[in-house]
Amino acid sequence: MIDLDRISPPDRRSNYLVVLRIDNARALEAAYGSDVLCAAVEHIRQGVEQCLEPAEVVDVTTRGLTVLAHAAVIATDFVRTQVDELCLALSTSPLHYGEADILLSISAGYSDPNEDGVDRHSTEAKWMALRRLKGAVAPALAVVPCNEHEEMRYRADMAIAAPLIMRHVAGETFFAWRPIFSPEDPSIVLRHEALLRYPGERGEQFDCARPYRALVRIGLAHLLDRLLVIRVLDELEADPEAELSIEIALQSLSFDLCGQDSAWTELMARLEQKPELARRLVLEVHEATAHSPRDDTFTFLGVFRALGGRLSVAGFGSCSASIREVARLRPDTLKLDSAFIRTAFSSGLSRARFADLVDLARSLTAIVVADGVETPDQWDIVAELGVQWIVGARRNRASTRRIWFNPVYDRLAADDLLEPPALNMEPVRRAAGTRRH
Repeated sequence: MIDLDRISPPDRRSNYLVVLRIDNARALEAAYGSDVLCAAVEHIRQGVEQCLEPAEVVDVTTRGLTVLAHAAVIATDFVRTQVDELCLALSTSPLHYGEADILLSISAGYSDPNEDGVDRHSTEAKWMALRRLKGAVAPALAVVPCNEHEEMRYRADMAIAAPLIMRHVAGETFFAWRPIFSPEDPSIVLRHEALLRYPGERGEQFDCARPYRALVRIGLAHLLDRLLVIRVLDELEADPEAELSIEIALQSLSFDLCGQDSAWTELMARLEQKPELARRLVLEVHEATAHSPRDDTFTFLGVFRALGGRLSVAGFGSCSASIREVARLRPDTLKLDSAFIRTAFSSGLSRARFADLVDLARSLTAIVVADGVETPDQWDIVAELGVQWIVGARRNRASTRRIWFNPVYDRLAADDLLEPPALNMEPVRRAAGTRRH
């Protein structure tokens, strides 16, 4: 126990109790065997010793541990922020178990800090910490393999999901920026979408869609989502003219991902300090993940909107979620599912369906975006229906720079006289290998 009488006021600290839980313990035990839990707990113990200084582990179980930690007495939200950072740091540091790299989903509950000290056996402190831990809604809790096939699928998903987190933490990923632009004048851009990429051995770009889907399936997409949104926020701070969006999973929109009210603390703090960033930030979710949103999702969206942020729903019309569920989210932007524009010319019925989808989207939001608009015929039908914004790879394709418009290039490309220039990713790859985020 720290003797506060011997510490000068600027360095005064208070004690608090933290209870850590491995949310995916049952899934790990099913997929890798019971011994993995002992290795996971030891991995967490080592991580706690690195992240919290000083801290004392006072209790260990097969699915977590209890820590007596110390926090500087500087702000009422400091402990909550510290716990959020601790859980994210532990969860994005994979456990090396045999030949496998395994991501742990860590949630935490904490007691109120007390300058007079918190005894390790304090009933009140444990009750408060466990109550806050019970408020966690970690998506990984719901993922439990029930048969041999599901266990194999879980291991396969982990095998491609963990390297993506490792690449990102090591600074080996980057954004390509895709514009949402006007079909009448491609130089008029609504905003740019952030698309995560990583470089290959020869500097080529690879998208992260496949490993990201694996993260969603094992309930760990929020680990990457929280890191990506912060990186987009950095881009907004660096470029006061930019308006950016990033697609994340709906399951990530909660303040309770790693304990009661213990997630997204950095994002909210920065948006409160600089509201102009929130007004230029759009979080996008796909309709495929928008079914059955939880109450904590609406709580998050309410706070995010109050700060000035906006929500976009992509894949509208794919029937993954009901119209009522989409309407409850109150999206500021709807992106139409690209399948409708691709098939709009196959028959009069398909064309009418696309027109009906446009009208339905307009009844739900002010901004409608047609996704996958590539050919001149598709441009014509979009213009005919009065859709103001489109996304398409043929004209304004994704780039590592947020500058595309070149009248000469656009004219030649439209006439199929010029192939889009290949991006030289070698400088990006070299920079990614030496820079850490």
